[in-house]
Amino acid sequence: MAAVLACGPGAVLSHRDAGAHLGFRPCNRVRVDVLTSRRGRQGPDGIDLHTTRHLPPEEVTVHRGIPVTTVARTLTDLAAVLPRRQVERALDEALRQRRLDMGPLLASLDHGNGRKGTRELRAILDTHTIGTTLTRSGLEEAFLALITEAGLPRPRVNAHLELPDGRLSEVDFHWPEHRLVVETDSHAWHATTPSAKPTTPRTQTYTRPATPSCGSPTARSPTTPPPPWPG
Repeated sequence: MAAVLACGPGAVLSHRDAGAHLGFRPCNRVRVDVLTSRRGRQGPDGIDLHTTRHLPPEEVTVHRGIPVTTVARTLTDLAAVLPRRQVERALDEALRQRRLDMGPLLASLDHGNGRKGTRELRAILDTHTIGTTLTRSGLEEAFLALITEAGLPRPRVNAHLELPDGRLSEVDFHWPEHRLVVETDSHAWHATTPSAKPTTPRTQTYTRPATPSCGSPTARSPTTPPPPWPG
């Protein structure tokens, strides 16, 4: 709240700190993002002050007593300051929390035509199916990055497969069109498995025949998790 007050009337928490305050994207930065429609101001020490020509009232809310951009406006602003993949993760998490409403999101893009982040977010929405790549660990995120860098088709992440008996089984990565499942297992998982054998990080993989439960061949990639993503 202090950062918002320090930037004068009409200022609101925004960008990375708005995502963290609203609860759909963590942020570990020391500096604080604040947005204002008042031109010609410089942010106090420790604050990244962003300016906008127009901040519609419908793009501002109050959460836990602090004025902050809405989820829709925050996602647009995040596209201006974050790499594409981190924006995809934010979209996926907002959808998982049932906080993503495409109506306000598209309206924010229309209002902000030409604003930083709008072009980037439109490009993401054109190619990214929201909710299909929600990773739960740095290891899963690193594996997905390898897939992207290799130019391979995007899988469904933490997807549910329906078994013949009607039960659902969750898998890390699933390519339904190729009938392929990949499981990524960290050292924490293998350390508790009696049959686990020492592995070299990111180098050793093995496959097994199609499982009778779902009919998809499974590849497991045991490794140690990478460090967490920066804020």
